Amino acid sequence: MKQSVTLITILFILFIGNGIAQQSAFDNRLLVAFTEAEISEMDANTLAFNTYCIDNAFVIMPFPAEKEGDAAINGARNIPDLENINFFELNVDLKEDEYQYFKLLGTNKMLMIKPITLIKKEL
Repeated sequence: MKQSVTLITILFILFIGNGIAQQSAFDNRLLVAFTEAEISEMDANTLAFNTYCIDNAFVIMPFPAEKEGDAAINGARNIPDLENINFFELNVDLKEDEYQYFKLLGTNKMLMIKPITLIKKEL
């Protein structure tokens, strides 16, 4: 009997400790857009969404020549390292149902920003 009480106590402490550790663990790249206090106040879904966005809210793709001057292109961005992009460094606000397109300066590529609805489906 004493052993089962001890085992239950240990499991309870591990469970509580694990919950606290998970709450305080986050991707440091979020600090580009949020303070530690803001991150710690995020609910699990918001934290998961924002963490997913760091690497997945955008796609780099070839820039079609016929799109040059197209009104659907939202502008241009200079991104020095296309292999290491943090979405929150792009200073782009996500739109609910609208894709956004940016020509990548000095390249023949474009940046496509996904809409919130698609990102949520991908999660």
